[in-house]
Amino acid sequence: FPTRRSSDLKDAPAPTNVNELHPHDVEVVMSLGDSITAAFAATAGHVLDFDTPLIPREDRYLSYMAGAGSMQYTVNNLLKLYQYNITGGSSGQVLPIDALSAPDGGHLEPKFKQFIGLNAALSGAKVQDLAQEVDYIVEELNGHYKDNGLDVENSWKVASILIGANRSEERRVGKECR
Repeated sequence: FPTRRSSDLKDAPAPTNVNELHPHDVEVVMSLGDSITAAFAATAGHVLDFDTPLIPREDRYLSYMAGAGSMQYTVNNLLKLYQYNITGGSSGQVLPIDALSAPDGGHLEPKFKQFIGLNAALSGAKVQDLAQEVDYIVEELNGHYKDNGLDVENSWKVASILIGANRSEERRVGKECR
């Protein structure tokens, strides 16, 4: 990362292609994936710790890409050092949002959207579920984020896709069944 802050670069020309892009140019962070991207059980205690209730949850504020938790090492927070107004980060914990139980392809209940930002990951998701996650991000960008002043067409965005952990388990189980 460059050592200059975004305030030092106000007069720099806007990038016209990705080769000219700097961290301060990125305005939106988005992520797609499975339970790893959703940070499922990132703060879970030990299974044998009987003093702490074992409640599964997604600690999305800790997600490697879109986590916006205070004092956390995430891509979102590193970019925030250069672009104070970055958006799309996750700020809270939610009960697992399971790809298998999402109603009618609907992604999330509206009450969760304030916590997950543009981290569209679904626990248990497979590659086939990415279309649903992309639909959620497009809907949010063209709805809530556009309504709040984001220039959706011209803003620079960074997205990550990390998926496949559930597919590898399926292959292993399939081989054991033969």
